[in-house]
Amino acid sequence: MFFRIKKVAVSVLAIIISLVFLLMPGLQASAEEHTHILSQNKFSRETFEESYRYYGDLNADGVVSVLDVVIMQRKIAGLIQFKYETWREDFCVSDLNNDAQVNMEDVVLCQRRIALLIKRFPVGVLFHKLR
Repeated sequence: MFFRIKKVAVSVLAIIISLVFLLMPGLQASAEEHTHILSQNKFSRETFEESYRYYGDLNADGVVSVLDVVIMQRKIAGLIQFKYETWREDFCVSDLNNDAQVNMEDVVLCQRRIALLIKRFPVGVLFHKLR
């Protein structure tokens, strides 16, 4: 009986923590990084949004969140595949330590970024789209 209550309590706590991370403000590049990219390349805001993607943002919603971690874990486990049209870009955005493979090290880096334990990934924050 006690084991069952403990198991339910842990599950509820995990759900609450996941919801807190989902509701946190987006972990995007800082304003200085946006300004730096815009000034270097002379992009307009619209061109910037169309030309860049955030590392770790697997669902391309502009925010690195727990949902991206879940997607990465499911891809590593083979439960879902990268889309055929964007597999190269999705793979690059997922490879957070630039070791040419997507594995649990990348998941841990993404989790550490969400928990604000690190400011940026080893590969940086912004990825220039390949298209």
